Amino acid sequence: MSIASALIPAPYRWLLWLAAVAVIAGAGAWGGHKATQAYYQPKLEKLETRAKAAEDRAAEFETAYNALAGATQRQNDAINKLRADSAERQRLADIAIAKAKAESATFKSKATAIMGLKLPHGADECTAAREAFDIELREERGK
Repeated sequence: MSIASALIPAPYRWLLWLAAVAVIAGAGAWGGHKATQAYYQPKLEKLETRAKAAEDRAAEFETAYNALAGATQRQNDAINKLRADSAERQRLADIAIAKAKAESATFKSKATAIMGLKLPHGADECTAAREAFDIELREERGK
């Protein structure tokens, strides 16, 4: 029998062994925690730094995207306005062309009538043209 066995009554020996096992297990758990923390803490800090940098870059990309989207929208609005203005100018030009064609039709019929006139035999063509022009000019100014 050992001294510890003689000094500690039998029912309390189990409590002593249980307390010793608890102390050893606690020391092992604490040591394991510290070893794990020492191993993973630098890696965790490095990953947190990289995650922060990635978040910052994502924010920069989002800002750049929003600026580009706004500029694109303004450009598209300007293009649509230019197209609408172009269509309006084309419509006005078509109206002006139709009006000019209508006005020119009357002048063409007058010119055809003048061209169809027969000059008297022996008349000077230049003098006859000048006189016809003068008559035509007086008619237009008389309007």
